[in-house]
Amino acid sequence: MNTITRYFLVYMVIAFSVIPFFSSNEYLLAGLTLSLAFVAFIRTDLKMDVKYAGFLAILAIFLVIQGAMIRSFSIRSIVGSLTRFTFPFLVITIYKDRFTKTFINVVYGLTLIGLVIFVLKNLFPSVNSVVIMLGRTLPFDEVSRQNFIIYSSRGGERFMGIISNSAFAYEPGAYSVILTIALVFIQAIHGSVMNKKGVILLTALLTTFSTAGYVGLFVILFGYALDKVAGRGVFRGIFLLIMLIITMPFVLQTSFMGEKIESQIELAKDPYQTLGRFASARADIQLWLTNPIFGVGKGEENFDESVFSYGFGSTHRVNGLANFLAKFGVVVFAIYLYFMYDSLKRLFIAHNKSGSVLLYYVALLSVAFAQTCLQWSAFIALIYIRIVADSHGYVAGYSRARLPVVATKETPETA
Repeated sequence: MNTITRYFLVYMVIAFSVIPFFSSNEYLLAGLTLSLAFVAFIRTDLKMDVKYAGFLAILAIFLVIQGAMIRSFSIRSIVGSLTRFTFPFLVITIYKDRFTKTFINVVYGLTLIGLVIFVLKNLFPSVNSVVIMLGRTLPFDEVSRQNFIIYSSRGGERFMGIISNSAFAYEPGAYSVILTIALVFIQAIHGSVMNKKGVILLTALLTTFSTAGYVGLFVILFGYALDKVAGRGVFRGIFLLIMLIITMPFVLQTSFMGEKIESQIELAKDPYQTLGRFASARADIQLWLTNPIFGVGKGEENFDESVFSYGFGSTHRVNGLANFLAKFGVVVFAIYLYFMYDSLKRLFIAHNKSGSVLLYYVALLSVAFAQTCLQWSAFIALIYIRIVADSHGYVAGYSRARLPVVATKETPETA
């Protein structure tokens, strides 16, 4: 029963992020968070990480000050933000190092289902019609009517006639974020993405035709190649240069990579345009500058044209990094990114896997550049992974393997 509960809760971390039926259900999120808080309170064996508890307290204070400063004080908004940050914290606090492994298994299982449907719908038009019909008929996605929990009929990009793959997420780019997180976990735990689960997830990432997902994929593979093939010092630099020379023609020649990036740069040259990742980032940064310390809040009214005297259009805000910075301010943004990198580094050390941690961190930031994912439960979980690392043996800067081992009945050697 405990295993079923663990898989369910880790699944919900993902579902609250990218599956419309769950991500729009604020009451379910609040109910599960309160239930987990009660469990954490009554369990005497659980210890709350003081740093993260402090971060949540700082976040609450900043949200209150923010509401007072922008004269848009909303208890619901404050509680909603705190709930989204607290839910993955409680799940990881309860399950610790089992969280990352379960996360990988959940994504892997859902991906297998998605790949089967993806292949069938591309081979047989009738299957694609059924997938579209299910999305429109089943009552799981009232907004776009495209997602029916295990698969989404949305797939805007086509390459050589192939429809892109959204799997269980609401669209391919969102799916690529979840895949990137799972691949980084696999690299950290196993020291290689070239195993059965890693190859399946890499294949699935290729089927998304997501520009940001591909950038993240290239960075992960660069990191993997540097860790596994290249030497040290100047040899690593030479190897990285060779990899760039090999991959850049692919990036520049494919329509969903080179042409798409070029078109988005062109859009950003228009000072009244918010469409696209770069233009969206510029608009959000301009908005952030109106209240850089505390941010402007999450209200949609803060992102319409009335905020900009020079006439930015409304709504198309897809750059996750700049969007989060504008909403929460530079202090919360900086703490978030620091915890994320520190947690990732500790996770690699805890599993005795030294490597290009900075590159895997950049891979995660690359997908965040194109999706407003810093407020997703699955992405927020990355800042709490330090708890996973600590439970696995990271002690005062050293992994378990670096500490002297005394054989007892409780050590892995004799267990």
